Amino acid sequence: MGKSEHGPDMQDCSIMMVAMGELHGVHVSLTVRPGGGSDMAAVEIVAVAVQRIAPKQAQQRSVSRKHTWPNTQSKTFEGAVYRLLHELDRDCGTFWQQEEFNQTA
Repeated sequence: MGKSEHGPDMQDCSIMMVAMGELHGVHVSLTVRPGGGSDMAAVEIVAVAVQRIAPKQAQQRSVSRKHTWPNTQSKTFEGAVYRLLHELDRDCGTFWQQEEFNQTA
């Protein structure tokens, strides 16, 4: 999982996580666990954003998303993580009515 010439890599994912944390005031974490099912090589990727300080009017303090990889939308594991983080960013912006990053990848 080094620097990729053909898409996002884990460094890009790390940068995205830090930027989301600063923009939304959240702690972002990733969990990778066995995906189960018939494909023993599949994994489930879970991304969670938890507000550092929840505003009193906030109905929800955390937002999460998950994907199974391999999947048809992402060629690489790193690409799947990056896509998942962009979806989580949109959810943060929606739930807490904040800005979100423009997706360029």
